[in-house]
Amino acid sequence: MTLQLGDIRELGFELEGSVDPENGKQKTIGILKHDLDWTFKFHLQTLQDNIKKHRDNIDKIQRELAEKYGEKKEDGSIFLPIYGDDGKPNPQMLKYYEEFGKFLETKVEISHPEFVMADFGKLKTNEHFPILNLLVRNGLKKAKPAEEAPQPEAKPAIEPEPTGNHVPESVEENN
Repeated sequence: MTLQLGDIRELGFELEGSVDPENGKQKTIGILKHDLDWTFKFHLQTLQDNIKKHRDNIDKIQRELAEKYGEKKEDGSIFLPIYGDDGKPNPQMLKYYEEFGKFLETKVEISHPEFVMADFGKLKTNEHFPILNLLVRNGLKKAKPAEEAPQPEAKPAIEPEPTGNHVPESVEENN
């Protein structure tokens, strides 16, 4: 399936949860931290493994852009303020957002186990998982609709009466 890197980034948050970088508080817990059926959790972890290289690349590019547009402090950390001293948006931050945004639009192919609605049936959460929902919908598009599924041949409820000289197989002639 083709996804943009921004979607992969969001999918990582949906799987693992996310933390507010400003205060370090948990924003979302992620689906993998829920009490799930073992098989379903295994498939989600397989998906997590399949997107890991892309997420690592996203983190690397994000760091490189922060270093490119930010100010290195004495302690080695990077500071990239949203606003300048004049209270206006920081032009360096705007360049960072523009370049990082373009990068996140890059399309990549990912493989994932097929998910069906039943996998999510017992999950109770207030969180929203838009990218996982997309993967489920993608699986539903591949599935055959019920009306196209092969139907067993219907047999009549009552066998028709034999006509003419037809002798049923269960009757033997005594000659």
